[in-house]
Amino acid sequence: MEPLDILNFSGGQLLIALPSLVGWTAVVVVGALLIRRGAGMPAALLLIGGALMLGAGVLHLPLALIPPFLTSRGWPLGSAAGVLSFLGLGLELVRLGAIVCLLCAFWKQFHVTEALRQTQ
Repeated sequence: MEPLDILNFSGGQLLIALPSLVGWTAVVVVGALLIRRGAGMPAALLLIGGALMLGAGVLHLPLALIPPFLTSRGWPLGSAAGVLSFLGLGLELVRLGAIVCLLCAFWKQFHVTEALRQTQ
């Protein structure tokens, strides 16, 4: 695999992932601003979930380059696919953790709001 091929392939992957990366960057910025203003636990969970999703998105970009790299080093295609599957599973577990954090953030935020409405 030539360096120019890698640049073309990773550039295409970056264009596909760019909207998602921009969105999760905005979530991280908003979460940080909310924490700075003292928003509490839901904002912290929002920040953690957004950061995990952003990190998983960034780490997903070079993931597709692993099988061609390993096969060029002499690995059998089945072993390279196994490594890709293992790393992909790890990234999906990180995304699952991020979704759990985001769900907890929204649940805590709306549960607190509902409890305040009931006391008034």
